[in-house]
Amino acid sequence: MVGRVWRTIAVLTLTTLSACEVVDRIRAGSGQDTVAARAGGVTLNLEPPGVVRPGEEATIRLSVWNRADTAVTELRAELLLPAWMEPGPPEPEGTEVTMVSSGEGTRLSYQMARSPLQPGESRTVVQRVRTPAQHWSGADISPSRTIRAWLAGPGGHPLGAEVESEVVVDATAFAEGADAAGQRHDLQDAAEIQGDRVGAVRLGMSADEVRQVAPQSRDTTWQAEGTTERGMVVPLRAGAAGQPQAAGPNAVVRLVNGRVNGIWVRDRGIRTAEGLGVGSRVEELRTAYGQGCAGVREGRVVMWFPEKPGISFILDAQVPSDLTALRRDPGQIPGSATVRDVFARGGTDTCPSA
Repeated sequence: MVGRVWRTIAVLTLTTLSACEVVDRIRAGSGQDTVAARAGGVTLNLEPPGVVRPGEEATIRLSVWNRADTAVTELRAELLLPAWMEPGPPEPEGTEVTMVSSGEGTRLSYQMARSPLQPGESRTVVQRVRTPAQHWSGADISPSRTIRAWLAGPGGHPLGAEVESEVVVDATAFAEGADAAGQRHDLQDAAEIQGDRVGAVRLGMSADEVRQVAPQSRDTTWQAEGTTERGMVVPLRAGAAGQPQAAGPNAVVRLVNGRVNGIWVRDRGIRTAEGLGVGSRVEELRTAYGQGCAGVREGRVVMWFPEKPGISFILDAQVPSDLTALRRDPGQIPGSATVRDVFARGGTDTCPSA
């Protein structure tokens, strides 16, 4: 497929970046959570997916952050995926992207400055990818593959910030020909999501305490609304000896003053006691927990349930124009909407008054 465009929008150029003579090229090893490079005053962050399994969907996050003192336009983020990865439409909805396939892989180009990127402002694109469940054998794929991203200016000219990361592949699942599209993981040894914890990782733990229960945890940072958040990537599937394994599902903990104050789950292998989590439908949440409450947080529709306190379910539903109506009537959220992230934050829950 050549030149496929999900949406094309005219862009007014106000200022442009100049190309850097020195290339900031950063390569991350297999399993590293986030890698960043800088071109002039703009930083590019790449967050690769976790462990990739046949038939499953995963996400890649690309963020740009303008650290300069002037606005930036004509800025694109380029992403090169292995040929065996199937890309879907990016988020947020309406992101301008073009896609070109070749023998090298699939190249996606995102417009990151459709409106000027102001000093201190950051923008993120979430690219969903899927690995086909069929036509695979152990000889078809190695344990990891490289994805690459870089910044480009007018005419696609590289600006000097390049990042690479290895995608970790569950080679055993491929070799066994597992059809994960119609199966669920064996969750007997997987972590469980509760309001105040995910598996053995609890809210309020220090970073050292997290490492005691999950020695293979690693530090990570990410950009959120122009600020740097700090946290840890924590492997949560127990091995034969009861110790977490890096090859299992991961959670991301957010650290504030050195302690866990929230736990993000973006892996289908980590569920609640009722077997619900990423990929579950809203109708399944309502069956298990009741009608629930709804709101919008950071541009996403979120549901939470007094019968399952301390947990927020971030959905792929469209944000309505009338937020008051959404709070008053969460039933307007389609039952077919699915969970994209789960956030364990603790506390009790009530529904807000309209």
